[in-house]
Amino acid sequence: MTDVLSSPELLDPVNLRDLAAVPVANGCIRESVAFRSDDVSHLSTEYADSLWNRGIRTVIDLRSPGEAAYTGRGPLAAHAIAYHHIPLVAEVAAPAAMNQALPQVTTPDHVGQWYADLLESAAPQLATGLTVLALSPGGTVFHCAAGKDRTGVFAAALLSAVGADADAIADDYARTSAELPRLHARVQMIMGGFLPFDFDADSMPSGAMMGAERTSMTVMQRTLVRRHGDVLAPLRAAGLSQELVELLRTKMLATR
Repeated sequence: MTDVLSSPELLDPVNLRDLAAVPVANGCIRESVAFRSDDVSHLSTEYADSLWNRGIRTVIDLRSPGEAAYTGRGPLAAHAIAYHHIPLVAEVAAPAAMNQALPQVTTPDHVGQWYADLLESAAPQLATGLTVLALSPGGTVFHCAAGKDRTGVFAAALLSAVGADADAIADDYARTSAELPRLHARVQMIMGGFLPFDFDADSMPSGAMMGAERTSMTVMQRTLVRRHGDVLAPLRAAGLSQELVELLRTKMLATR
């Protein structure tokens, strides 16, 4: 593993948040049950301890096999935390087709269409991840490299399952926008030459793919509704049962 810890202010996640802030119908999400995050492999020991103290007992790693092998698990592995590697894409850093198409992904609509395609193609993995979260004790943190794209799609599926509406899901996704400058710097620091492009201002790709525009998540949801009737239909076809959804809601929701 390469030592990239040259910027202590970027050591810990900059895009980690508790989904308890997201409104849902007929209740609220319990605190410290589900966290979305950027890469947790380079946590400080103190931050890892704080997540343990907040009740995190499971990590769902959505990164590709190459990414996971490159940076590993980090200090959370020192705790009795279950680790589930459920890659949403097989290629390192991003699907090969997406690498080729990246310069053309210039609008939020393009990003939303790609997200819809990703949810469809990764429906079995997403269904497995929701099953892990529903059945695991304590809190769960799920993450990719930046906590924006793959994590955003997983969060959308999870929030749809527990009753958040389309606006709330899009609002949660867009919260990442405020962290993008630090997030880009952190991903560049951690991933460096592993990525197929740089995140510096002079050379990083332009277009909506590098942002977190609310419209992208709205388009993803509308596309899936148009294709399938609702967002979760591909996951149900991949094995996500209503019984599992009820378990997920029981675990995550509290009445107001």
